[in-house]
Amino acid sequence: MILFEDVVASFISNINDYAMLVVSFLGTLVLFLIGPILNLINIRRNKIFPDPKTIVITGASSGLGVGIALEYSKEGNNLLITGRNKERLEQVKTECAKKGANVEIALIDIADREAMKSLLLKYDKKYTVDLVVANAAVSELMLPEKLNFVDRTYDLVDINVYGMLNTVLPLIDNMEARGTGQIAITSSLTEMINFVFPAYTGSKGFCTSYGLTLRNRLAESGVGVSVIAPGFVYSRMSDSLKQESLPFCVTPEQGAKVIRDGLARNKAYIAFSLPTLLYTYFNSIIPPNLKDGWNYISTFFFSSPDFNRVEKKKQ
Repeated sequence: MILFEDVVASFISNINDYAMLVVSFLGTLVLFLIGPILNLINIRRNKIFPDPKTIVITGASSGLGVGIALEYSKEGNNLLITGRNKERLEQVKTECAKKGANVEIALIDIADREAMKSLLLKYDKKYTVDLVVANAAVSELMLPEKLNFVDRTYDLVDINVYGMLNTVLPLIDNMEARGTGQIAITSSLTEMINFVFPAYTGSKGFCTSYGLTLRNRLAESGVGVSVIAPGFVYSRMSDSLKQESLPFCVTPEQGAKVIRDGLARNKAYIAFSLPTLLYTYFNSIIPPNLKDGWNYISTFFFSSPDFNRVEKKKQ
């Protein structure tokens, strides 16, 4: 039985969370007033890049990576697309070539730091990379089911975090020396939810924070950095959820058009779809100590698969 004294004590212990709610409300009012001014500053300061001619895309054998590759495929453009499935990569190459692009493929493990560095620097020397899209990623559900919780976490971080860094870092010095170039890092709107998949959500949280901070670091040197934050996209990753339907799910082609438009405007954060963005943003402003209750309510609508749970030690 919950007593009145318990409620009061709980409220007092969570006073910081309620203070955060007040600040969120007041802060929103302030931002409504100064938002247009901030936007004008962005318009004045943000560098606009020409349409890229040489593009590198990791994770281009399925899903959003395919959509991005096709979106940038046209006569005169050079594409380097990477993945782990040769047959699917060859299919993507064929489709891109039909649109006039000069396409090279690379079967490579993006977690291999030296192999990625060698590949990217050789391609940059050959064509001069205008845009690199660090898109490759996996979720917990895409990894072998036989993996335990710990191994699943380490394997995912190798791909989603170190793989992203291995894609981005080798080209930064060359882009800074040229004073131009763009870096796009695919994150996810799930990083604002903190609900089911700790490794995936955590890895995407790193991608967002790293990308937006790197943007500030490289802006003065003329290099653009954008974070891509999709909601649900029809792909092998969404298929792994095994849900009959996913809310506001978009096709890779639809997502790629939003991404290209955002990169053309040098936007810091390219998120879609709007309903998913609004829902996840709402989740992000729920104070941490109150989020336990919200997550409990959410379990009635979505639960994690058994093999994603931490194993109980046998007695």
